[in-house]
Amino acid sequence: MNMTLLTGGPQITPESSFLDRLSLGGSTLLLGMALVFAVLGIIFVALQIMRAVFTKQAVQAKKARKAAEAARATEQKTAVKAEEPSSISDSEAPADDSAIVAAIVAAISAYTGKAPEGFRVVSFKKRR
Repeated sequence: MNMTLLTGGPQITPESSFLDRLSLGGSTLLLGMALVFAVLGIIFVALQIMRAVFTKQAVQAKKARKAAEAARATEQKTAVKAEEPSSISDSEAPADDSAIVAAIVAAISAYTGKAPEGFRVVSFKKRR
């Protein structure tokens, strides 16, 4: 096999000087390093593209799942309230406001189409 085709330079013979051998070794080293870094760059770009695609799909699926859960919870709460007779008078307020806050957050989430984690309830006051 012709060494000129493999190395791209002069053929090394037993009579070649130390500098000729050193230059061939250096050029081979640089060619190998360039090839390795080029392949690493291609792998990096491929991973970045896959991360962007899969992250976007995962976020969209998570938002859709949260919105569906919030809508389902809102429907269940309204169905339970529709079945129960209204025995609480205006003067009697429920002791636990967390259910009311959860229903409000679910309703706002369903209306805006945003995930419930996108906002938080800072204060809750009952108007008369």
